[in-house]
Amino acid sequence: MQEVQERQAQVTSARPSLNERPVPPGEMLRFKRAFADTLAERECNSEILRVLDRAAADNGFIAELTYRGAQALEAYKLTLQAQAALLSGDVRWIEARLGKLNARMRTWLDCRLGQEIW
Repeated sequence: MQEVQERQAQVTSARPSLNERPVPPGEMLRFKRAFADTLAERECNSEILRVLDRAAADNGFIAELTYRGAQALEAYKLTLQAQAALLSGDVRWIEARLGKLNARMRTWLDCRLGQEIW
């Protein structure tokens, strides 16, 4: 008898309440895309930080960024906008995404802005 009551309680708790409504498939797809976009943006932001950190520690990488551009960034999961910002030294775009950068993290960006290679 107790087993039957426990089973009924499980079934009742698994059943949606009358106040809940199912999410329409189109809306669920929109939620999934928004979630995926947010994850991709976070991943891209962390990749930008990896690039800046590597450039701050490795002068050879700065030379690669200068002369090989996009090829130097192939190992990183960056959007085209992030690649363009890094390669052009767009401090404003990068800081809008990541917040204010310290002097160490700005090493590459300051180098790029000081170069006369365009």
